[in-house]
Amino acid sequence: MGAGRSPSRQQAAALLLVAAVLCSTWKPTLQQPAASPVAATPATSSNTAATATQTTAAATPAAPPTTPAAATQTTAAATPAAPVPAKPAAKKNKQVELAPEADVQNDIDDIDVQGKCKEFLSSSVCKDVEAGEGGVANCISEAISAAEAGEEGAENVPDDCQEDVYQFMITRGKNINANIPLAKACKADAEKLCKNTWVFGPTAEGRIIACLREDKDKLSKACKAEVYKVQMAVATDYRADPEMAALCKADIEQYCKGVKDGGGRVTACLRSTRAQLKSECAEAVFRQELEADEDLRLNIVVYRKCLSDKKRFCPDVAPGSSRARDCLVSARHEDGFSPACRDELEAMIEARVHDFRIDARLRRACKDQMQDCVGMDIYEGDETIVNICLQDNLAQGLIPDGACKNMVYEYQQLAAQDIRFDVPLADACHDDRQKLCGNVPPGSARVIRCLQTQREKLSSHCRAEMFNEEVRFSENIDFQFPMKQACLTEMDRYCKDVPHGQGRVIRWVHLVGRLLLAAAAAACLSHSQLLSAARRCRQAAGAVAAVACVLARLFSIIAFCSSNEGSACLCTVCV
Repeated sequence: MGAGRSPSRQQAAALLLVAAVLCSTWKPTLQQPAASPVAATPATSSNTAATATQTTAAATPAAPPTTPAAATQTTAAATPAAPVPAKPAAKKNKQVELAPEADVQNDIDDIDVQGKCKEFLSSSVCKDVEAGEGGVANCISEAISAAEAGEEGAENVPDDCQEDVYQFMITRGKNINANIPLAKACKADAEKLCKNTWVFGPTAEGRIIACLREDKDKLSKACKAEVYKVQMAVATDYRADPEMAALCKADIEQYCKGVKDGGGRVTACLRSTRAQLKSECAEAVFRQELEADEDLRLNIVVYRKCLSDKKRFCPDVAPGSSRARDCLVSARHEDGFSPACRDELEAMIEARVHDFRIDARLRRACKDQMQDCVGMDIYEGDETIVNICLQDNLAQGLIPDGACKNMVYEYQQLAAQDIRFDVPLADACHDDRQKLCGNVPPGSARVIRCLQTQREKLSSHCRAEMFNEEVRFSENIDFQFPMKQACLTEMDRYCKDVPHGQGRVIRWVHLVGRLLLAAAAAACLSHSQLLSAARRCRQAAGAVAAVACVLARLFSIIAFCSSNEGSACLCTVCV
């Protein structure tokens, strides 16, 4: 019986020894038992105890000597790594209750000054700007704009630093609470105006900001100033507007692939392909275009090309309310005006004559009159019809004096200056223009005059529309662009008190012209002297303009001669 139990005891003893070895190995983490399991096992007889003792000794291999290094390694391997301190939670902001809580970027609401812009900041004008609430990012943004505009002394901002600033603005644009100055300044405005933000797009990102941009005229002064900074960020990089970025992603990939982000370049590309854009993207581009129409600074590409002209021709014109744009449009034919700026301005005008909605001033001034035009059966969503309708109503005397009448009058002047701004004529004569006047540059009524000189070659549709426009523009010198430009000095001297319109100035010139011809004959002016006067009117383009200018100069001759008792010899000096 003892022999029958002997193998199991040996196995038990062996297991106990293995356990003991393991316990000694994991000493740092496990407590040693108070007594040996073998010793605690009761012996049935002395023989059995002896047998167990011998068996245990035989089964236990000799333990190798433990060196201090080995013990250290064992202890190190067995000791768990010290816990890594948890990263402090990001600073949060929830100034505006209508928007979600937002993480504050870098805990200071600014770029990481030790990041991608570190080298630039070490020597730039922004090095002393205190980081926080977008101060450094705004400073670098201004440096980027100055460099893009080619301003003297502007610093070159590295591309990776530029992208760091853009990404900062993009994150800010997704939640008003991620922009601490904006959230502080606009908290009350948002609570008042932006409770129903579902109308501002399919994504929740940026809805409160979109609402504030939409109602900018109703904002407090402090809020409006912060919203302008947001608008500038969007104008610079479309990605700062989460809705526009989402709605135009496919169109940008298709039409603007490879266009560098920043500098308003992608937005300009989208505008240039507006006819091909999906309706959702086109609407997003349209909203940004409305903002730029109010403030030229928000049209980054145009402002960059027109900055020098703005300083030269409109230095005292304050930005906003389309003032700078209107001043530059008026001055675009002045000597020294840059062709690059003129081209951009005329592209803006062409877009506005095709879509009245882009001109915020016109929409405000003619709100009531537009209702009649939009209600016409021929409207059918064609924005071009509204502008034509307003001009027709002006010609019929249906628009009362005031801001609307003045603005529609300006559009008629533009149509007389450039066929691109006269939609009916441009559409009717498109093929004729390409065939007969393809090499004639637009502007200064050059294309219109080219078509007039080849009237017999025009298609019936073009000829009929040309006749209609000539009748419409015939009664006002303001719509006779070449004549007016050639005779500005004379008109200012002799006709400044004659109101324009209804053919008054033109009829006056013709009437006086007949008297002047008779007086000129009496004053012994020769045919060669008349030709000399005509040569002095070389700025006038076209026979009608030249005759008008000659007549005005003849009046100057008679006036001078009359003051000198009609001396015929002095008349020769007057020409």
